[in-house]
Amino acid sequence: MLAINYQYTIPNTDLYEASLKSWIDLTPTMRDYGMTDISAADRTALVILGTVFLPNVTDVSAVDEVFAPIYQFASDNNVTFTTTYNLYDTYWDMVKNEPLATRPGGHEDAVVSAARLAPRSAYANTTALAKFLAALPATYMFDTPGGKATEFSVDSASVNPAWRGANGAIAEYIWYEGWTNAGPASEQIAVRQGAVEKLKTLTEIIGSDAVYSNEANPDEDYFPHNFWGSNYDRLLQIKKKYDPKRLLTCNVCVGWNGY
Repeated sequence: MLAINYQYTIPNTDLYEASLKSWIDLTPTMRDYGMTDISAADRTALVILGTVFLPNVTDVSAVDEVFAPIYQFASDNNVTFTTTYNLYDTYWDMVKNEPLATRPGGHEDAVVSAARLAPRSAYANTTALAKFLAALPATYMFDTPGGKATEFSVDSASVNPAWRGANGAIAEYIWYEGWTNAGPASEQIAVRQGAVEKLKTLTEIIGSDAVYSNEANPDEDYFPHNFWGSNYDRLLQIKKKYDPKRLLTCNVCVGWNGY
């Protein structure tokens, strides 16, 4: 198992969006190469950093070819791009030793998440996507795993079919909107409504309203469709069969509020 820790150090705010776009543009190539990653971008600190994972590899020399466009971008724009390669015998060895990216910034007392799964078609033109993400104070970026994870039937699990399968999403973008407990209730309402409006904008940009329920926004207008897609009706029938009185329930879960 190869873990590649990387970091952009960006000299000024004018280059932040372009740097973010250079990483986004690499997403389909990394997916095709068998890579997945956990990354974080912070507009205030002017850094993009994370860890890229590549299983079943012992020769790291070919990996530099994947990052060649980033090295070229960095050289052309006075951006520092550094990488560190670490090889592990097992996945568990890697998990124990790698410092995965954490949520950047944030001084809020409470936050609400917002996210979308991006299909490959979203990468035909990434200008609007990079502009949207660059306007956020910070964002997480996950490249979804390929390989064996794409060989399952899309209805073989409860998650949105957009998450799996050969035509599934190749990345997920997540951010957090927060508020302070000392502020008025109107502040919280405005923040939460603002997150929903931003999600609508991102949906138009990438052409997908799918989301992984673990990072989903609880204020989504159509949560059964967005969270579970075509799997929802099947899941609801299972819910009704084994929990007809809805003893086990939670906010925007299957069967919530009579759906």
